Amino acid sequence: MLSCVAVTSRFLVERNVGRLVEARIWRLNTAEDADDYAAAVIAAAAAGEGKPVLCADHRAANIYPPVVAGRLALAFLPNNNRFERIAIVALRENALLLMQLQRLTREAGTAQRRVCLEPSEAIDHLKSGLNADELSRAMSFLTPPAQP
Repeated sequence: MLSCVAVTSRFLVERNVGRLVEARIWRLNTAEDADDYAAAVIAAAAAGEGKPVLCADHRAANIYPPVVAGRLALAFLPNNNRFERIAIVALRENALLLMQLQRLTREAGTAQRRVCLEPSEAIDHLKSGLNADELSRAMSFLTPPAQP
């Protein structure tokens, strides 16, 4: 059953299969953008049964302004208890965003959250929390790379 929680020109958050929450971020430019994204992720987490698993694809995004990074840092902390596992996918070539996401992940302070540079790395991190259908959907979500 398709459960589209939020789709905007800035991001997409869906819960299509089981406990897997899919987030694809193209851009977050303002505090309101970050708050809207965080609210959509929370809504998707609450939309189904069981402790969800989040796959957040930031590959199409650019570095976030300080106000956005600050709002994301605030949103990341409660997600530690909300999600069983979180994979954040970023491009190695986007070094500034990668460093920003790594800092936010480090500040969130949980091993259940990981920044991944390849879809296969994200799948490896998430797979212990996914059943076969969820795993298949996660692989489909991450291929091909997100486009803005």
